[in-house]
Amino acid sequence: MKDQLPFLNLRRITSNGMYVPEIDGLRFIAITSVVIFHMNGFWIAKMEEINSVSVSNTLLSIWNSLAGTGRIGVELFFVISGYILGLPFANKYLGSGKDVRLKNYYKRRITRLEPPYIIIMVILFFVYVYVVHKYTFSQLLPSLLASLTYTHNFFYGRGILPLINSVAWSLEIEVQFYLLAPLLAKVFLLSKEKRRMVLILASFAVIIFQGLHTFPLRSIIDYLQFFLIGLLFADFKVTNDVGKKLKVVWVMLIGSVSFSMIFFTYAYNDNPANILFSSLLFIWIAIFNYMCMFQNYMKGFLSSNIISITGGMCYSIYLIHYALISLVGNQYLHHLFFKSYYLNLVIYYALLITFIMIVSSMFFVLVERPCMNKDWPVIFLNNIKERCKTVTGVLRVGK
Repeated sequence: MKDQLPFLNLRRITSNGMYVPEIDGLRFIAITSVVIFHMNGFWIAKMEEINSVSVSNTLLSIWNSLAGTGRIGVELFFVISGYILGLPFANKYLGSGKDVRLKNYYKRRITRLEPPYIIIMVILFFVYVYVVHKYTFSQLLPSLLASLTYTHNFFYGRGILPLINSVAWSLEIEVQFYLLAPLLAKVFLLSKEKRRMVLILASFAVIIFQGLHTFPLRSIIDYLQFFLIGLLFADFKVTNDVGKKLKVVWVMLIGSVSFSMIFFTYAYNDNPANILFSSLLFIWIAIFNYMCMFQNYMKGFLSSNIISITGGMCYSIYLIHYALISLVGNQYLHHLFFKSYYLNLVIYYALLITFIMIVSSMFFVLVERPCMNKDWPVIFLNNIKERCKTVTGVLRVGK
């Protein structure tokens, strides 16, 4: 009966038919963090720009600091990607899973992710050029082509985000991992102790390397540790020995201390390149993901319908949210309803979240969800052929 409710029809389609709701629940936390981070940053920047308003109190400062840590949502996504893409290879090398055919592996990535990405980028291109007139065609076209080929970071450098959809930078990092995943997954050929030690030590080695070097280009090197810990969790899942040696109390204690130190480090000395900060951030994200993926009391919350279904739409939300914040947020901030700063802030959040969810849900149903069916290209071509036959038949009858 529940499965017939319209809202539940928004649930994602999985290629293997196995659905793990807590992973989508974790995606919900990640996408919520990212959206709040961008909404809060946009609000602060625009309020100062438009009205030169500066409101400061302890509660607001704490909220701004918490919202500012929402940037870690991207790192949460990287861990999830490491886990999800690592599972087939972990099954191949550690379990009884079938062989991973690289041709099908890459084909699935393309048919699943490319259509929504291309469609939203092209739509935004025309909106910015012909509707809001933010850029000219010639100004924006090079950025569009660079984004569509996932080379914006390489052509424009670390300091310039994609002009059409600034959040697309992280998708370029994801694509780099997709290409490297089959090679990195060779770590599963090692013995249990060796491969886990390699993944953990390699993660901290990468953090130290990042702290000692500044790179002109943003690449997977900046985030490799998060993908590696995702591979470690894939190992835990397949070998089914999760948590046998880990005491939940100690895990929660370490996670709480790490988050507290991250919060104060971020609030008073925002220096993500700092090795201590990066190490604490990595530890907290690893522990948080571990608790969400493998502890039953977290699974209950993450598996709830509204949480997991919203998380299942995270790709659509991610592609759309920043453009809506910019377009709708700009209009709202130029026509504030109330004199109260805080009341306007509440309305701003409520209005944007509503717009984001409505538009993202429509895009998910119409574009992304159909692409989750691995056979959609065949179905699409067959439908085109049938329509062509119908049109041809009508024309013949007309003659």
